Amino acid sequence: MDMSNNKKQDNYDKLSKFIMELPQKIVDSSNDITGFIIVIDEFQLLKNVEDPEAFFWLMRSFTQKQFNVGYVFTGSVSKTADIINMINGQEGAFGGRLIQINIEPFTFDETKRYIDEKSNNLKFTNEGFERFYNCTRGIPLYINSLSSILPNNTVCDEDIIKETLLLNIDQVAIMWIYIWGRLSQGEKDFIIYLLEHEGATRATLDKQLGYSKSSVTRFIDSLSNQGIIEFSQNKKFVLADKMLQFWLKIKFETAGCYPL
Repeated sequence: MDMSNNKKQDNYDKLSKFIMELPQKIVDSSNDITGFIIVIDEFQLLKNVEDPEAFFWLMRSFTQKQFNVGYVFTGSVSKTADIINMINGQEGAFGGRLIQINIEPFTFDETKRYIDEKSNNLKFTNEGFERFYNCTRGIPLYINSLSSILPNNTVCDEDIIKETLLLNIDQVAIMWIYIWGRLSQGEKDFIIYLLEHEGATRATLDKQLGYSKSSVTRFIDSLSNQGIIEFSQNKKFVLADKMLQFWLKIKFETAGCYPL
């Protein structure tokens, strides 16, 4: 019998019980603290733990007995990602009991109002703003990043926006530098294949990608959970983020190869 494994399991059980019970115990023993809101950011990464379903069921076993502790799960994830069903689907740990709020990007008009209210006199031609919106897709991170490098007191047209992006793509797409560095080589190959072929069906990926079917399944699960790919209406897997596509294309055009 491997006593070290048993000891590790005992320690994990005791540690998880201590952590999950601690917030409510603090409330119960304090006259000043009336409750806790605990935020678990990038919760889609929990998919990578050894047994995420067991983790969610562990949380539920404690939270249903707590009345002064609330949990908020936040993350960048596709609405169809299996991690959502795992935690809040009908057969998930919380079985639809969680309030799920999907935060959509700004619309065209919302983006325009945001720029008018928050920017330092940033101006566009009609075509220039259409290019700006197409580049940012109404995502606040991209809106703020691109706005910060565009010239003020100059009417920005399509050419100015394109040139600015070409010269400053790493600054605008900085989150992709971080995410790309975390991906496996197989996941990168998967993304590059979709980019170069403007999407692909599952059958094509199994045949042409050069990885086993089980590996392709793993790539699809991982990249879908991170919101990097999506399944389009024409039954193809495609890249979900235009800024990622633009960043990869610019890096290839300027360096002759994709980022390592």
